[in-house]
Amino acid sequence: SSGNGHAAMDRHLHSRYDKQGSKKSKSSNQKTREMIKFVWFVLLYYFSNSFVVLTNKQLISMMGFKFPIFLTCMHMTATVLLSYLM
Repeated sequence: SSGNGHAAMDRHLHSRYDKQGSKKSKSSNQKTREMIKFVWFVLLYYFSNSFVVLTNKQLISMMGFKFPIFLTCMHMTATVLLSYLM
């Protein structure tokens, strides 16, 4: 049973490293996809936070919402939860 575990570990290590022992590099296509995903998340984060700030401003200044610390707390909670999901 332990022999099978070692064989699985060896296969895993060999799949991540080339014969010289250095890590295999990712394909250009995979790097491009990861970069697009990263840029998409940065843009999504930027625009969603801008939307929240503008909404908070409207709630406080135009609608007379009296709990700005509560809004900030909700904003930070949403940011942490969504960042964790990303």
